[in-house]
Amino acid sequence: AGAAHRGGSKESRGSKEEPAAPPPPEPVRLEDLPAYVEKIEGVVFDMLLTEWRELEGDFLTSTQELFQWQRAEQAEFSGGLHGIQSRFVKFLQRPDDKQREIDAFVQRFNDFSEEYPEMRKQDETKAELHQRVDDLQVKLQGMVESARAKSLDLLRETEESGWVEAHVDVVAAQVQHLVRLEVKRYHAASQLLSDFYFAAMGAGLPEAKPSPPTINALDGQEEQQAEVPDPKAKAKAKAKAK
Repeated sequence: AGAAHRGGSKESRGSKEEPAAPPPPEPVRLEDLPAYVEKIEGVVFDMLLTEWRELEGDFLTSTQELFQWQRAEQAEFSGGLHGIQSRFVKFLQRPDDKQREIDAFVQRFNDFSEEYPEMRKQDETKAELHQRVDDLQVKLQGMVESARAKSLDLLRETEESGWVEAHVDVVAAQVQHLVRLEVKRYHAASQLLSDFYFAAMGAGLPEAKPSPPTINALDGQEEQQAEVPDPKAKAKAKAKAK
């Protein structure tokens, strides 16, 4: 009897029809929004208006500060680049003593040839003049090596100055700041829309959305941000109570 009773209960449960799922809500058309806004209570309306003004004001102020920062960085970069180019042109135009040595050698050779023309034919004189040419070559080679060493030192100093890396870091910081501003704006806009539609449907106000993670746009990672109390929570609680 007990088995029959249990079997009968299963049949009775199986015979019950499952309730139909509620139809999905229809999207609100833009021209219908004023009617929904009129239904919102005054306290909630004021809170939503404050949310919108804070969202717009914070984003506008933050982006203006970012663009001002970017313009200052661009001016500083252009000035620094102009300084580098000017110093390089000055470096290329620095005086060179090699030509002076060559001119002096040629002048001494011509003076000797004019004063002692007959000695030019002697083998000893030719050997001496050849030796002087070799000595001049060694001297010029030493001057070239010295200038090369100084140029390499200047190149190394320029490469290790960190000027390029510093400006790259500034641009990276600006990109990072811009991404986080957009995340903050998106989070505030999502909260505003949720509050509005819940209030328009008469369902009260939803819970505050959790703070978004701190996004590192340079390596694509997210750092979980500690939960920060919502400054609008008290206003929402007051609106719910009323």
